[in-house]
Amino acid sequence: MPRSLQSTDIDGEIIIDDNSQLVVTEGLRRLFDYFLSAMGEENEATIIARVEAYILHHTPEPAASSAIQIFYQYMTYLKGLDKLQDSYGSLQLQATQAGKLDLDLIAQRRQDINRLRQQLFDAATIKAFFSGEDTYENYSVAMVGIEQDNSLTSEQKQASREDYISRLPEGEIKQNFQKQADFGELAQRTTEMKAQGASKEELFAMRRGLVVEAAASRLAGLDVEEANFDARFNQYQAQRQLLIKNSGSAGKAQAQIDELERNQFNDTERKRLTGYAEIKRMAQNDAN
Repeated sequence: MPRSLQSTDIDGEIIIDDNSQLVVTEGLRRLFDYFLSAMGEENEATIIARVEAYILHHTPEPAASSAIQIFYQYMTYLKGLDKLQDSYGSLQLQATQAGKLDLDLIAQRRQDINRLRQQLFDAATIKAFFSGEDTYENYSVAMVGIEQDNSLTSEQKQASREDYISRLPEGEIKQNFQKQADFGELAQRTTEMKAQGASKEELFAMRRGLVVEAAASRLAGLDVEEANFDARFNQYQAQRQLLIKNSGSAGKAQAQIDELERNQFNDTERKRLTGYAEIKRMAQNDAN
């Protein structure tokens, strides 16, 4: 194994049914990304041979051949994604003259990505590999759209956020978004009060008004944890930009970025990254 993967547990899964047919899951994509995270440390041919050997050693036919075929399709997809990234550039850095993200450009890019997926994968694989990712991106884009809508008051924006989340299907993802929304409101109120020189007692009283007293007490402790997360996030962002710079594009660095996230954040924290990055960006825009 390459040095970066030594002493690590192989991430992902290969699921088969009673007839030894492959059941495509998001875990299969994680398995591919695990080995692909060594790209640059190992050449492409070595990684391909390693993935094929792993699949054949752990999977009966015909599931093994199906998994290998999807792996080659996934490799083609990543290369196509690189070309799209190069053509669109870094959308995080592209903004309108008003200092807002260009949501039309983001929508066009997503259409191109969906078209690429449909050229390479069947519907079941697209759903298994990308549905979770798309749900989080839909949420992020919706939140940015609400935040950038100058026709809405702060109260209307908050109501729009709550309405969006309320219409999501029940499940873990909805719960995560609700927690993130609650955190966002608390974080905003906390930031405003701290900027005004509020004491710990005043912060506790504000939080107790939003949540129960026990939760307010926990939030006081979370201030320390949040400061730790923020420091790790800033370090992650710097390392992420370095990986992109060294690889030439975000697409080429994606597997390494995924590995960086796994090393620095737990599963719950990783789900916060996109939203947290947007909160930081908007805060920076407000400061400017």
